[in-house]
Order: sequence, then structure tokens, then C-alpha cells
Amino acid sequence: MSAAASSDGIINSGNVSAVHHLASAASAFVVDFSRYARMDGIAAAALITLSASLEGAGLLLLVPILDSLIGQNGASGWIGHYVVPWLTWVGLLTRPAKLAGLFSLFAVIVVLRGAAVWKRDVLITQLRVGFVERQRNRLVARLASAPWSHLSRISHAQVNHLLSSDIVLTGSCVHFMLQSAVSLCLLAVQCVIAFLCAPVLAAMVSLFVVGALVTLLPQLVTARRLGAAVVEGNLILSASCARFLGGLKLAARQDVQSRFVAEFGDTLGRITQPQIDMVRAQGRTQFLFGVLSALLGGGAIFVGLVFFNMPPSLLVLFVLVIARMSSPAVQLQQCAPQFVNTLASYEKIQAFATSLPDAQAQPAPMPASPLQAWHCLRFDNDSY
Repeated sequence: MSAAASSDGIINSGNVSAVHHLASAASAFVVDFSRYARMDGIAAAALITLSASLEGAGLLLLVPILDSLIGQNGASGWIGHYVVPWLTWVGLLTRPAKLAGLFSLFAVIVVLRGAAVWKRDVLITQLRVGFVERQRNRLVARLASAPWSHLSRISHAQVNHLLSSDIVLTGSCVHFMLQSAVSLCLLAVQCVIAFLCAPVLAAMVSLFVVGALVTLLPQLVTARRLGAAVVEGNLILSASCARFLGGLKLAARQDVQSRFVAEFGDTLGRITQPQIDMVRAQGRTQFLFGVLSALLGGGAIFVGLVFFNMPPSLLVLFVLVIARMSSPAVQLQQCAPQFVNTLASYEKIQAFATSLPDAQAQPAPMPASPLQAWHCLRFDNDSY
């Protein structure tokens, strides 16, 4: 019993440590991106918030529209109490006039949201591309300023892998981070709308959402471990491909071609299998989330009708919000592990750039003594 308890404690402490390292790496990435984005980042955050708020306003406007369609006076909850006097104040007294005014306002909101989403996506793409190019230029500058004595010991495969594959994965990391921010903002706005419609039912839904987010933590830790393994495996594969013909010629001379091919295939297996495992885990989690969301929506309808006697328009809006919450929730569930998975490439680039010394920090070479034509040259501890 004590051994099991100690084992559980080790596992728990290991998970806490992994979460702490993950939070540190993610915060360093966010800080680096924020220093690059500056005012454009603030504008992107404002557009993300604006597009989510306009979507929420459009959903809230469905309540008086549904009330007018089913023949009520548009007074379902506080939404109707605010909208109906406004319609009367602008002179929309008949049912067709109210519907025309409400649909016109809804169309304006849809157009404004479409424009905000368009500007948001363009600005997000510009930030992602610019941040990636900044990382590539910074790495090239560090390589150019490093002394030759250090550069000569770096393999070409490592540099090619950093400047190609790891840089591309860093761009994917930015994409997944920004998409996660969009999903979180949408979830926050939709949770507010759910609380405005039915506070008690919304509290139940919020507990479910919080529980789903908590269950993401083990998946994030696993994604980080798999991401680091994939980065290392890709580097090994890149080096193996660079030396493939030379290794194959050497294997042919020693008559061990089958062993060489088996080792190459084993390297490929170590790269592909973790990716398949992560996709399988994500698919299983998405399936469970979809089933629970359907059960939650059906239970909310039953509780709202039987126990709270909610108006039909508010109940329809609440169910619509619950249904729409599943899309950003699933997107967050997909993007967060991918962000953590690709974060290892960014860490690899930063660690490599930090390890490069500056040429100015190296001692100046000794001046060469003049050589006569008949003197011998001796190379000692030289490398290329």
C-alpha cells in the first residue's frame, strides 16, 4: 500500500512538474510573440473580441425575432423588455414593421461581423508570417555572427532542419495559439449569453466546460512529450537522409544492407507512431465530448421546460448557444494539443540560437608567422 501511494505521489509530482515546465515554455513563447506583435497584436485582440461580441449580439437578437414570429409581444425576459420599447420609439408598431426592423438590424450585425472576421483573419495571417520570418532572420543572423571554429562542428542537416522544418512548425505553433485565443473568446461570449438566458442551466453547462478544460491538461502534457520526441526523431531522420548514400555505400561494402534499411525504418517508426497515438487520443476525446454535449443539450431542454417553464424563444436561444459552443470547444480541444506539440520546435530553435557564441567574444587569432617555401606545414586539432 505504501509503495503504491509513493508511486502515485511520484506520478502526481511528475505531472505537476511537467505542467509547470509547459506553462513556462508557453509563457515564453507568448511573451516573444507579444514583443513582436505590439500594436498589431492589440488590434488583433480587439478584432477577435469584436467579432465574438457581434456574434453574441446577433444571437441575442433572435429572441425578439422568434417572439414576433410566434405571435408574442416580444417580452421574453430582459431582452424583450429592452427591445420592445426601442421598436415602439422608432415607430415600428405593427408586427410586419417590427419584423422588418429586427431583420434589418440582424443583417447589419451579420455584415459588421463578417467585416470584423475578415480583418481579423488577414491581420492574424500577417502576424503569423511576420513572426516566422523574424525567427528565421534572427537564426540566420546568429549563425552569421558565430565564429567559424564553432560553425565547423555543426552538421548541415541540423541547420537545414532548423531553417526549414522547425521554422514551419513554429508558424503552425503561432496559428494554433491564435486559433485557441479565438475559440476561448467565442466560448466566453457564449457562456455570458447562456447565463443571460438561464443562469441555473448555464451554471450546469459551465461546470461541464470547466471539467472538459481540466481533462485537457493530461493530454497537453502528453502532446508536449510527443512533440519533443518527434522533433528529435525528425532531426535524426534529416541527418540520416543527408548521409543516406554514404551509409548505403558503406553498408554495401560490408554486406549489411538489410540492417541499414531496418535501422532507417525503425527511425521512421519512432516518428510516425507518436503522431498516430496523439490523433487517436484526440479522436477518442472528441467522440466523448460530442456524446456528452448531445446529452447535455437534451437535458437542458427537459429541465428548462419542466422545472423552469422557460419561454420558447429563450429556450431555443439557450439550446442554440449550447449547440454553437461545441464548435469552438472542439476547435480548442484540437488546437491546444497541437500548439503544445509544435512548441518543441520553437524551443529547439531558441536553444540552438542561445548556444551559438558571438564572434566578438572569441579571442583574436594569433598573427601567422611568415613561411618559407621549404618549410613543412603541420595540422593539429583541426576540423572541417
